[in-house]
Amino acid sequence: MNISAEHRRRSFLIKVDDFSLVRFDHNKYSVPYQYSSKMITVKGSGNQVIMLFRGEIIAKYDRDYRHNQTHYRLEHYIGLIEKRPRSVYNAAPIKETVPTELYQFLMKLSSPKEIVKVLRLYLDTGNVVMKHLPYADSYNTLYAGVIGSPVRKMQIESSIEIVPPDLKRYDSLMKDGDAV
Repeated sequence: MNISAEHRRRSFLIKVDDFSLVRFDHNKYSVPYQYSSKMITVKGSGNQVIMLFRGEIIAKYDRDYRHNQTHYRLEHYIGLIEKRPRSVYNAAPIKETVPTELYQFLMKLSSPKEIVKVLRLYLDTGNVVMKHLPYADSYNTLYAGVIGSPVRKMQIESSIEIVPPDLKRYDSLMKDGDAV
């Protein structure tokens, strides 16, 4: 029996819930928070779930055939978290998406705004942040480590001309005994 492509791919019009999640085939998938409470199209195929708003792809996931799973993406929520920094302590998208080491570092920081800055740095630089975590104790030290990473230092240093000092005058002073 040959099943047509139309039957293999399913498409639904679904309302995004208040937590920016869409339920599809026993699982929930996040979309950017701007689409909360809006109707979007969800297309499911054998290996992908694609979310569209007015024909534009807003999220894409590998299909998960397990049941009762929730798939968050931190980038879908970061704008909202930046507006409401105190939400960082209980936000499932943070708890579920950031690596354990990063989460532990975040919980040691002094303020929600500092946590949000680290999350933004993590999204912007990826695993570079993870390499610098052991050496950081605040957002500022982490930021300095990431921005001052060896690749950038090499680029800066290559543009600096080092001029060796002229020691002839010093040598002549030493010969004359005028040195202090």
